[in-house]
Amino acid sequence: MDDPLKTCPICNEPCDVEFNTLGKKGCARIKDSSQRRQNRTVQPTVGQRVHIECRRDYTNDNNIEKDLRQQNRDTDKTELGERSTRSKQHRFDFASCCFFCGTRVNLSKTRGPDEAYRVRTLSLQTEILKKCDERNDEWADIVKGKLEFARDLHAADAVYHITCNCNFRALGLSIPKRYNDKPGAYALTNAPSRSVGRPPDTEKLEVFEKTAEYLINHDDEQITIGELVQEKMQEFSGGVGYTTKWMKEKLLERFNEKIIIANILGKSNVVTFRTTAKSILHDFYNSPKTNDDESEKLKLVKAAAALIKNEIKAASATTNKEYPTSEDISSGAYNLDFVPQSLQLFLRLIFSEKDADNKIASVGQAIVQAARPRVVIAPLQIGLGVQMHHHFGSRYLIDVLNAMGFSSSYTEVQRF
Repeated sequence: MDDPLKTCPICNEPCDVEFNTLGKKGCARIKDSSQRRQNRTVQPTVGQRVHIECRRDYTNDNNIEKDLRQQNRDTDKTELGERSTRSKQHRFDFASCCFFCGTRVNLSKTRGPDEAYRVRTLSLQTEILKKCDERNDEWADIVKGKLEFARDLHAADAVYHITCNCNFRALGLSIPKRYNDKPGAYALTNAPSRSVGRPPDTEKLEVFEKTAEYLINHDDEQITIGELVQEKMQEFSGGVGYTTKWMKEKLLERFNEKIIIANILGKSNVVTFRTTAKSILHDFYNSPKTNDDESEKLKLVKAAAALIKNEIKAASATTNKEYPTSEDISSGAYNLDFVPQSLQLFLRLIFSEKDADNKIASVGQAIVQAARPRVVIAPLQIGLGVQMHHHFGSRYLIDVLNAMGFSSSYTEVQRF
């Protein structure tokens, strides 16, 4: 049984990380906020732990005023006799609760059964809706209703438990028992019966989902399927893993057309995500709008950067594995063509010179190299490093230029 002093009085979840221990002043502040919110259920005691984020949000004056205004609006609507719907009675919090089980998520849990993630890809919602049709049971109906209400899980910053995700994808399994008795858990009247055939290996499925999340979070790296199997799956499981062939099939099944598996710079089966301009623009136009011009400006800049980086990734996925020739390095046209068109346009609009091709090629290649450091070899970067090595023979000079993003590394220069 959980120790009451180690349970957050606001969210009723265990406080293992990122918490404060309440003193008299802290308890008084939370009780005062509880009274202002007209919520008598939050009654902390001295010495009790509280999540830092929960405490900050619960006692914030702006949040209290916002919640009170919402309560007043709801009260006014009830008094006017407005017809109540299920969605108005209880609006599901996708940013805080797992849409698979309904319970609150603790994103600070990076290991163990309570490990959770935010939705980072548009394809996940499509995959889950497809799995809902395959399951065709009570749990699937509940999840499908949530997803259809949210419409865009990525834009809603939705979260989910990795164990819930694995159980839902494995036909015949139900909500993990550890979440059944927690506040907000879906009440299933009939647990799904196990399907005929070989039972799913939930341990391997869970390890695979962790590996897939790692791949999403480290897309900038040049990761091969062999490395995912031999290093990441072993790390997450302590020994349980797939074969390289089966991992390739599972990744293609999981991400479909969202990934490219190709040979890059002599490495076989390198996995690269193929994000489309359409999905980036979709995220931008569906993101919550604000009245802050500065915030809207920054969102526009982020969308432009994502479009440029997407073109860089698409170009580098088909990069030739050979080093550029001396003719290529000295060719102005070749160096300019190495820079994606969107990045060329961006730099041309920034630079004031009428003829800025050399600067566009130089700065553009530095940006491309920085965006894909382990995947591409920019001609001007390797050319400058080789030239400095021939003239001065100084490793220190090349290391400094490399650290500043202007040259290839000393090791790469020696290899050339």
